[in-house]
Amino acid sequence: MKRKDRLLLAAAAAVATAMIIMTIVSWDSMPGGAPGHINHLGEVTSWASKPFIFFVPGMALFLMVVMIPAYYFPAMVSIPVRATLEEKEQLQDILGSFLLKGLLVMQLMFFWMQYQSILLAAGEAERAVMWPAAAFLAAVFLITAADMKKVKTRLREIRSEDSEK
Repeated sequence: MKRKDRLLLAAAAAVATAMIIMTIVSWDSMPGGAPGHINHLGEVTSWASKPFIFFVPGMALFLMVVMIPAYYFPAMVSIPVRATLEEKEQLQDILGSFLLKGLLVMQLMFFWMQYQSILLAAGEAERAVMWPAAAFLAAVFLITAADMKKVKTRLREIRSEDSEK
């Protein structure tokens, strides 16, 4: 694993850990339940039992568990570019970094969602601030677009080398 990738993975793990710690520390400030659903306006439309507050941190941990094997086995990765399994293996450096950048942005989005859920559950906010979720998703889109451009360039190089043989 490249140094940059190790840093991305460490940052994603730090965000997930901070999210869990924040939730545990905030536990006593939440008198009743946890938001079960928040609509696009940031309003709680249903409430769940208090332990549900750990759902988002659980999703963050699950995402890390799925992404780590995908980093090492790029054939698992579905990309919007036609590539054979052998070509995906040759693209591992690009695809691995792509996955870890996406993981970090998703962990940051989960952290923001969790923070908003804790504020709502503690009665410190009447509605969640939702616009950052759109910014995080835009970042995922931009990362995907930039890295798929790199993938297409590398695929052209790989295929031209293969055709010369």
